[in-house]
Amino acid sequence: MVRDLNTDTSPLGGGRRPLSTTLCEFAAPLLGPPEERTLPSVRAAVKLAEGVWNAAILEQHHGNAQLLLDLRKVAAAVDDGPEPRMVRWIDDLRRRKIELFGPDDRLVSRHEVTLRGTRYHLQVLSPAIGRVGAALPLPSHGDVPRS
Repeated sequence: MVRDLNTDTSPLGGGRRPLSTTLCEFAAPLLGPPEERTLPSVRAAVKLAEGVWNAAILEQHHGNAQLLLDLRKVAAAVDDGPEPRMVRWIDDLRRRKIELFGPDDRLVSRHEVTLRGTRYHLQVLSPAIGRVGAALPLPSHGDVPRS
């Protein structure tokens, strides 16, 4: 099933939006301006968002903060320069998950970002509900570089 993020708002699974739609919205602050997006940058942003999403769920709903601590530790190790951007992104995303998506406890077990024409699509697999939103475009405007 293909769902278009711009036109399809029907819910899946108990009245909730498709997890792929939710993850797109959650990852939005990391995506940057549409004209600067590349397939590798979108994939990296969604990968980070997925990790923080799952870590926040484990912390918030299961009392296990270990994944979040591990993500921060790895981020601190790769952050170079005077300002630890990656750690700040993780902390900001964690706050975003709790404040805007708090009750959503669906874990993401796998995702795939593809480029079809000028649209990015996100496919998500969740252990609780299976494959959802077979393909959802990430918002883009105009032609997207194929690098």
